[in-house]
Amino acid sequence: MTIKVKKAIAREFLFLILCLVIVLITYCASYLINRSYQNHAKEIRTTIRDKIILAELLGTPYKQKSAGQYYLYYDIDRKFDLQANGVSQNSLWTSLIRYNKSDSIKYLWNYWDPIVLSGFKNFGFKTEDDLSKYITENTPVKSELVNFKQSLKIGLQVDSLHQVEKKLEYKIGTRKSQIERNLNYSIVISLLVFFIGRFIFYGIKWSLKTLKQ
Repeated sequence: MTIKVKKAIAREFLFLILCLVIVLITYCASYLINRSYQNHAKEIRTTIRDKIILAELLGTPYKQKSAGQYYLYYDIDRKFDLQANGVSQNSLWTSLIRYNKSDSIKYLWNYWDPIVLSGFKNFGFKTEDDLSKYITENTPVKSELVNFKQSLKIGLQVDSLHQVEKKLEYKIGTRKSQIERNLNYSIVISLLVFFIGRFIFYGIKWSLKTLKQ
């Protein structure tokens, strides 16, 4: 085997190695980008979970007391049709809270209309103390209202993070197809380099050699 043939084989081998390097670099770059999206999505899911837990902790006391107010109003409204008489849940509880703070429940318990009083007794209040205790237990304090409003803000943040998560999941999904596509592109480019690029290289080499003569 002559030196000329050996050099030709060496050049072809180097072109082949170059093609393999292009394929490897393209695939590794796509893989690393995909992994970064996956890690970011994982971090966002962890943040969402933590924020949901925090929002539940902040908002639960207020929600529970609001539910207690609703149950009492709904039970009495079912019997006396408060809404038809223009009495809303808010107006009923505003009055009850005011009476309870002024310690007027005991007085009203003794002088309320028997029909109205029967509504409270049917709910389960045997004495005025039972009603007063229920009102106290289901009256949110200022800090609970503040925490509830904060939980609503956190809920908006969670919604925003969900949108970011969806975009990342879309990118991850498309990135997988991009890996395959980039791999195909790199193979095509490698083939072009191997079969066409070498002829260009030889042509340039021959042209330079000719010009020097």
